[in-house]
Formats: sequence, structure tokens, C-alpha cells
Amino acid sequence: MEGLRAVDGLLSEEVLGTYPRLALVRCVALTLSGDIAGAKRVYGAAEAGTAGFTRDREGGDDQALLVDHLLVYGLVEMCGCAPYGEISTRMLPLGMGVAVGQDTAVLFRGMFSLGLCFAHNQGAAFDSAAEWAERARSALGRSSPYLAHVDFQLGSIAMARGQSDEAQACYQRALRVARASHLRDAGAMMLGEVLAGELAFERSVGVEPVDRTRLSPRLLGECGAWLDIYAASTEVSAELGLLRGGPRAALALVEDARDYARRTGRAPIERFLSALRVSVLLAGGRVEEAERAWRFDRLPEGVGECIDLTAQSWREAEIIACVRLRLLIARGAFDAARDLAGALDAMASERQLVRTRMRGLALAMVLECRAGNDARAREHLVAYLRLYDETGYARPFAREGPATLALLDGVAPVPGTVAGAAARLRASLDGEAEAWPPLVPLSDREFEVLALLERHSDKEIAKRLRLTFYGVRYRISCLFAKLGARGRFDAVHRARMRGLLPPADDA
Repeated sequence: MEGLRAVDGLLSEEVLGTYPRLALVRCVALTLSGDIAGAKRVYGAAEAGTAGFTRDREGGDDQALLVDHLLVYGLVEMCGCAPYGEISTRMLPLGMGVAVGQDTAVLFRGMFSLGLCFAHNQGAAFDSAAEWAERARSALGRSSPYLAHVDFQLGSIAMARGQSDEAQACYQRALRVARASHLRDAGAMMLGEVLAGELAFERSVGVEPVDRTRLSPRLLGECGAWLDIYAASTEVSAELGLLRGGPRAALALVEDARDYARRTGRAPIERFLSALRVSVLLAGGRVEEAERAWRFDRLPEGVGECIDLTAQSWREAEIIACVRLRLLIARGAFDAARDLAGALDAMASERQLVRTRMRGLALAMVLECRAGNDARAREHLVAYLRLYDETGYARPFAREGPATLALLDGVAPVPGTVAGAAARLRASLDGEAEAWPPLVPLSDREFEVLALLERHSDKEIAKRLRLTFYGVRYRISCLFAKLGARGRFDAVHRARMRGLLPPADDA
């Protein structure tokens, strides 16, 4: 990367206008610096001057120009988070012929194969993605630093399929390659840490996991991030923000990332973050505001559009469908929620999206608990536990909090692996509670302050309870000490997990 930047610094506008293949070098430098808009401007000018990259300069090499164009196109679209439909309709047919051609240079054949792996991964065509990954590995050779990106893709595939041990092995292998070449590509290490951090978070239930994903969107862009990286980073960091600082902190984080996506023209990321913003609003009990935000951002409402994998990536479909389901449950639209939950489960099962299916099953439990249908809630729990036994993904269950915890007690008599999985999941969740100090009983006044803590300022609490301002502050400090909390939102979260407050949607 440093060598590329040095070369790019020598290229004048006159040189770029004369040598279109060098203009593509400028595109790569701008893309890997996070300036997607600038890269597209240079790319467009070069395209116009070469009849769509079919004619190189006089005395040039038309075939080499075409190969360079395909490589740069894929890179710009990937880092620019182009809509999956555009990538699949343009990149797949063009790259297919070049990648399998016998006369193509080995490096380009490897990079095209990696690009095709990426495109198939985005569309949840995992078997095809894995095949192209192995072709890329074979073409690139054993010493290529790009092998890290091959394993990033394979790790992402394994993570989505619920093969958590395989995903971890892929990420560890990728990080070893990235460390060995860190002087040439330090960004690869950061991207790998984001993916590895997401996997660790999916398997954790503790309230204080190490946040390895929280990097600024600008820094991610400068590292050459693609949609999966932005999604993993912001989703995990937002959830940790909810655990540690409450909805306000998480919302600020999401809005900052949304602003970056909007300014840099990364529409799919902006759409992803719009759905994540609605989820954070719902976590704060702001149902009406969440519904307005869904409509304002023109997020899909129909079942088919939510789970469509022809125009959006599997990550987009996952968050759109899950947040839509969460919104329907909060509104009490149980029949519509069942339709969406059923369609999501069917799609996820068909496309081997195990992580997505587990998120949907956890929400389906909440749905049936709210609707008073304990038998159906139990069915969803049993299905979830079977998957948990294979994956170790505890986070989808823990994410839904008290609404799902009570169901575990009813599964204990069930023989076989489900009972064992239930016991292990319960032990994991109990382990989270054991990390907190023993609860000292709260006074009546402390309970009254706790009930108002999330939505009211100290002055408002004092007025409602007819206490002095300093009396409220004293009782809040007592609450923090008794709950082992570092702030008011952390105190509310810990109180909910202990059953001292109702779930967020009902608060």
C-alpha cells in the first residue's frame, strides 16, 4: 500500500489522461484510502476515454486494460459497498471468463477468483463461494499476503453457517498472514480483528466482553473495509453501547456511522445502519419513534422484500428481517410477525444461514411469549437449543433478555442433547450473573428511584417523588453500589437482568 501511494504521487493529470491503466492505479489508491467518490470520478473519466475500457492508448494492450478494469471495478464496488444486485449482475459474468482463462496472469486470476468468492458469499451461495476461495488460494500461491483475505471470506462463510470453530480457525490463520505482512498492509490486521471480535461476541453472554470491533468508519474505509466489516463493527459496538451506556450512547454511535455512510455514498451501509438505528430505538422503548424512522427511511415492510437475497446481501436481509420482526412484536402485530418469522426461518434453513436462523428463533420465542402461546415458544426454544449445541452461539438468546430466560426452566426434563444444551446455556447465563456482586436488598425509595432512572433526569425524579435533588443523587449512588453499576443505564440493564425491572418494551 505504501509503495502504491508513492507511485500514485508521481502521476500527473496529463499522465493519467494519456495512460488509462495508470488512471486505474489512481483508482486503487483512492479506494484503499477510503475515497470511493474520488475513485469513481477517475474511473468514469478513464471509461469514457477508452470506449468502456475496450481500447487502450496507442501502442497499448487492450486485453491488459480489460483485465485491469475488471480488477479495479471489483475492488471499487466491494469497498464502496455497492448494492449486491449490481455486483452480482456485472461482476460475476465479466469476471467469470477472465478468472478461468488460461492466459491470464496468475495474480489476476487469483484476485478475480477472490472477488467471485466475495460476491457469492454476499448472496449466501456459500458452496460456490468456498469453491472460488480455494481457486483463489491455489492461484495466489502459498506466500501471497492476499491469502489473509481468502481466509476472511472462508471465516465469514463458516460463521454464517454456524461452524464457529472453523470460523475461528480461518480468522486465526488470516491474522497470522496479516501479521507477517503488516508493514505492507496494516489494515488487514484491523479488519481481521473486527471479524474475530464479532465471532467472539456471538459466542459470549457476558456483559463485559472485550470490544475488538470498535473502529471509526473512516478508519475502516482507509483499511479497505467492505460491507461485512462495517456491519460487524457497528452492530457489535452498538450492542455493547446498549449494555454499557444505554440507548443514548448506542444511538450516537449508530448516527455517527450513518453520517459517514451517507457522506461517502455507501448506500447499503446507510440502509443497514437505518435498520440498526430502529433496533436501538426499540431497545429504549421508543416504539412510535422507531416506527416513524422505519417509514421515513423507506425500509421494506413486505415479507418477501425483507428476506430477498437477489438484491441485498445476507447480512442486510438478516438485520432488516430481524428488526422488522422486533418492531412488529413491539406493536403487538403478532400475526404479521408470525408470517415474517416463518418466512425468515425457511429462507435461513434453505440457505444454511444458521446464525440468522438462531436470531429469528430467539425473536420467535419472544413473539409467542408476548402472545401467550407457551407451547409454540417452547418449540422455538427446542429448535434453538439444537443449534446452540452445534454452534455455541449464546448471544442471540441473551440478546432478548428476560423474555426468553424463563423458558429454559421448562426444558430441563427433556432427554437427550436438548437438555444438555439447555443446561450449558443456563450455566453460561448464570456465569454472567455471577460476575456481578451479590445483591443487597433495595429500600422502597431506591426501588422508586430505579423505576424512573432510565427516562427521567435527577431533577424530574426529585419532583415526582418529592425528594430533594441531593436526596435523589444519594439514592442513585446507593443503587450503583448495590447493583455494581458504573452508570444509570448500566444500572437499569443490571436491574432488568436480575428481574427488578420489566423488559425494556414494557417499561
